[in-house]
Amino acid sequence: MVTKIKLKNTSEKLKGWGLLFLVTCYLLPVTCLYGYSALDSWQWGEPQRGLSARSLALGSAGISSTLDASSLIVNPALMDLGESRGLFSVTGGPLWFFDKRDHSYVGTNYVTTDNLYFQFPSASLLWAASKKNDIVLGFGFFSDLNFDYHLEEKNSSALTTDRVDVEGGFHNWVLGANWKAAPWFSMGLSYLWGTGKREMDLYLSTTTTTGTLISKTSDYLDLSGNTAVLGFDFSYEDLVNVGMYWRSGFDMKVKEKSCSIRNNTVISTASAEYVREFPYQMGAGITYYFDDDFDSKLIFDMIYSAWSGSKYWQTKSNGASLPKTKIDPVFGSVTEYHLGFEHTPFERTFLRYGFSYIPDYSIGSDAQTSVSLGIGMFVQQVVVDIGAEYSFRDVSQKRISQIYSGFDSIMERRQRILVTVGYRW
Repeated sequence: MVTKIKLKNTSEKLKGWGLLFLVTCYLLPVTCLYGYSALDSWQWGEPQRGLSARSLALGSAGISSTLDASSLIVNPALMDLGESRGLFSVTGGPLWFFDKRDHSYVGTNYVTTDNLYFQFPSASLLWAASKKNDIVLGFGFFSDLNFDYHLEEKNSSALTTDRVDVEGGFHNWVLGANWKAAPWFSMGLSYLWGTGKREMDLYLSTTTTTGTLISKTSDYLDLSGNTAVLGFDFSYEDLVNVGMYWRSGFDMKVKEKSCSIRNNTVISTASAEYVREFPYQMGAGITYYFDDDFDSKLIFDMIYSAWSGSKYWQTKSNGASLPKTKIDPVFGSVTEYHLGFEHTPFERTFLRYGFSYIPDYSIGSDAQTSVSLGIGMFVQQVVVDIGAEYSFRDVSQKRISQIYSGFDSIMERRQRILVTVGYRW
């Protein structure tokens, strides 16, 4: 058993750490509004990371060390309540987007977006289904893919303004179960019912001697698809914990409606239905427990997504059925890495740090890197976790308008804060 050191004036130190962290998290974005946005990236939504504040602070790691209700979707084998009979948790927080583009044909850098969004990535409930707590059931809501961004480009010499507004996401309702077969082994299964929307409006305006010409194209998608997660967890003498999971691939059904408008006159409308094959995932993680007085642990995850097999086919065009002709995939399989460290310098208080590296399945040479930190506190039966992430990458992307050929060099930055509040009984 690990013995913790009780420091003098623990309550005062707790308040100090908590106040310092909160002030840092909420003042830093005001002085440096960095974020993420791109046109070509994550064509089917940016993968949602950090379904809880604890996971976000640990570099979005959690396959072998998720101690909150988000284990329901990360790795259902980790749905361990210990001596508790239930756990309810809710997670939410703000997200800042920011990027800077180098338009070579204009010869200048300027900000194209600096937006603020509020996200609600998860809410879930776990409860014991047996007196021995060896069977745990769970139900929850989890975001999976995010489409939110706003982007604007102006060319003062050509008197043009191009803007794209995109919002929406893909979300899952999840039902899962866990069985602790032995003190060192458990397994779990979750089933996900997914639905979502993506709404995109593209504006192209040009100022001329006769007035401003405005073209608008609106594109709306309804998304649906179900999948399953199978997880395993192995522990060895409170020194090492190993987790693994497999998430099945699934056919996402897409219903699309589009409309083109020029100077308030409808030019064309169209509708289509098609299917996109989403890839299976395999992940493995390991948690190493240090033999010290601060319950220190090192967490490392690897996740493989088989995007190279993601074919798609159209089923209807403007109401007319089409033969099933699969189109070869245009994406590449990717492997992402997550690293986290957690320790307990004070009683019932946790400090966390993380790093992640996630390649873009749309553009294999691009990857998003992030650093993160966080704090967690127990107050009787209430658990409060706060996590903050800063992510960045430099990429080349298309411009909004296709009037000019070529690509822009882009500095993408993002800041995100999550707060998770949980209650155990």
